[in-house]
Amino acid sequence: REVAWPPAGCAAREPLSERLSRTQAAEVLSAWAFLSSMGPALGLWPFSCIELVDALESGRGRLLTDLHIVMLRLVLSDVAQAIDFARGELVLQNTLSTAQAAVLAAPEHRMDPRAWMAHLNELTWPEVLRQLAVCSGWDVDAETDFYDADDSDGTWVDALAAGEYGDLSLGARVSALLALLSSAMCSGPVREALERREATANMGRRLQYVER
Repeated sequence: REVAWPPAGCAAREPLSERLSRTQAAEVLSAWAFLSSMGPALGLWPFSCIELVDALESGRGRLLTDLHIVMLRLVLSDVAQAIDFARGELVLQNTLSTAQAAVLAAPEHRMDPRAWMAHLNELTWPEVLRQLAVCSGWDVDAETDFYDADDSDGTWVDALAAGEYGDLSLGARVSALLALLSSAMCSGPVREALERREATANMGRRLQYVER
């Protein structure tokens, strides 16, 4: 007789967390893969994907704090290039469009990017993240697929403005992480790290060719 596979008593389970949708799980896995690959260059300590999911579910802890601060510093490094510190003004120079958008929109929202860089720490990073998101338009471009049902009335930026980061739903935390990571991946320091990695790989291939 035919045997069902997998057996009825062997129910499949979500690979990361039952609270994550398949779309969220795939995005978190991709985020972890990038952060793990670039971790040494970015100054991040090694962590597993399960540890990342556990941190997102709890909404607190050193891992989440370190991840967000590191990525915020990457993005703010580009924002700093769009500011003329000598004149004390927000003057655009040759910078990325994301940084330009943040600097241009900051005065309209009565925000100062210089304060983001000066006061970024373990306690202030959620507010720095919120202000950066508002000025960069992340709340407008956000994909609602990542939100929980509780977030249907607004984006994670709205939720962060109304409460603490620890009060956000899991879907909102995932969305915030992905939005920040998307911008950090395009930052100058990450591009430089990737270029160095590519140059090292090319050098290794040339040496192998010479040895042959």
